[in-house]
Amino acid sequence: CSLLAVAVRLSIYATALPLAAIVAAQCLHAFTFGMSHAAAIDFIRRKVPRARQGLAMTIYISIVVGLAQTIGAAGGGLLVTHTGYRRMYLIYAAAPLAGLVLLWIGRKRLALSDATR
Repeated sequence: CSLLAVAVRLSIYATALPLAAIVAAQCLHAFTFGMSHAAAIDFIRRKVPRARQGLAMTIYISIVVGLAQTIGAAGGGLLVTHTGYRRMYLIYAAAPLAGLVLLWIGRKRLALSDATR
C-alpha cells in the first residue's frame, strides 16, 4: 500500500498540477514514509530471530535508508541535468512499482513462518 502511495505521490510531482495538489502530495510523503518505515520494522520483528534484530535494524538503516538516499540524490542530480524534473519524478515513480512487482513475485516465500524466537 505504501509503495503504491509513493508512486502516486511522485507521479503527482511529475505533472504540472496546481500548488494545492503539490502540497497535498507532500503531506502524503509524511504518511508514506511513516507507513513504509513502520512496515519495515515490523517485518524485521516478525522475520528475524530476536538475537539478530539489532543487526537487521543496522543493515536496514545503513543500506535501505542510507544507500538509497545517497543513490537517489546522486541519481536525481544526473536525471534532472539530462532529462528534467518531470522525467526524473516519473522514473522515480517506477521504482516503488518495481518493488510491488518484486513483493508479488516473492509473496509465498515472505509468507512462510515467522522467525523462531
